[in-house]
Amino acid sequence: MLTWMAVFGLALNLHLPKFDWISETVVIKQSASVMIVLFAGMGFIATPALLYGLWLHAYLGMTAFLWIMTALFALLAYLGWRYLLTRGVKVLERIAE
Repeated sequence: MLTWMAVFGLALNLHLPKFDWISETVVIKQSASVMIVLFAGMGFIATPALLYGLWLHAYLGMTAFLWIMTALFALLAYLGWRYLLTRGVKVLERIAE
């Protein structure tokens, strides 16, 4: 989960850069990408937990559910990493110009 959030945050920062800052803390505390990543992380935890608690627990054990979620987040992190290494490089080059 944390790896996915880090990769997602880095990719989002490429698309929503904040260059009009005076201090480094402004970038962290007032950028739109940080807010989006925080709320997306909460949603990506709350949604499967609610699905499991309300419906899936009758059909799927907790261990199997956690393995599925681990595989899903690993896949999301891998796809995000591949994005950063391909298209993300092009976006960074465009920003640097």
